[in-house]
Amino acid sequence: MIDLGIKRHILKSLSARGFDIDVFPAHSRSPRLRRQSGCSIPLQWSGRSREGREGHSAVKHFAGVVPIFGICLGHQIISLALGAQTFKLKFGHHGGNQPVKDLEKKIVYITSQNQHFAVVPGSVEDTDLKITQINANDGTVEGIMSDRLNILAVQYHPEAHPGPLCTRDPFFGSVERVMNGKNPNPGRR
Repeated sequence: MIDLGIKRHILKSLSARGFDIDVFPAHSRSPRLRRQSGCSIPLQWSGRSREGREGHSAVKHFAGVVPIFGICLGHQIISLALGAQTFKLKFGHHGGNQPVKDLEKKIVYITSQNQHFAVVPGSVEDTDLKITQINANDGTVEGIMSDRLNILAVQYHPEAHPGPLCTRDPFFGSVERVMNGKNPNPGRR
């Protein structure tokens, strides 16, 4: 994993699912990473612009080569790297009570969020990404994926589980399927 400010609880959540985790600094280059079997690139909020640029470069370089998943700012970095756009929210999404609708399952999760920007929904259409989740309050993009590029990302913090673990298992279960080379959403093309 490339460390762009990853939270320790994300590593714990993956480790609990049986993953062996190697963490590389943000400036790691592809030859070192390519030697790792089962390498993935998790992107998560860091707040530092250098790591954001490194993450953008990593997504462009590794998209379709190794699995990539993102949380919060990582969701935005992946979207921007693949051609989507972002915009500043008037008030932002903050707190542990943000409702997110899963478009396939037709259920709403209560999520923990802390961000000021969101992905422009219409800008996703010309990318390899597909919108999987939206904010139930304002319709902003909360989840994206690409089967072809083996990418999965959410705007919220699934590891924070403000409710009864309602987002942790769906997200990290999908990460587990992506890492094992399986489609995270069977029946979806």
